[in-house]
Amino acid sequence: MQARPEAAFHLTLLAANAEGYRHLVKLVTAAHLEGFYYKPRVDKELLAKHSRGLIALSGCLKGS
Repeated sequence: MQARPEAAFHLTLLAANAEGYRHLVKLVTAAHLEGFYYKPRVDKELLAKHSRGLIALSGCLKGS
C-alpha cells in the first residue's frame, strides 16, 4: 500500500528544551485555531518552521 502525498499521519512531538516547548505551544495553538478540520492538524510547512527543539516520534503510518 502506497501513501498518498497529502495523507494524514499521526506524529508524537516532544519538547527537548524550553525553545522546543515554546514551538510546541505554537504548533498546538495553530492546529486548533487554523488547521482544524474535524481534528486539529498541522501541515509540513508549519512543522518545519517550528521544529527546532522538538523530537518527533512516528510509530507507524496511523500511529495505532
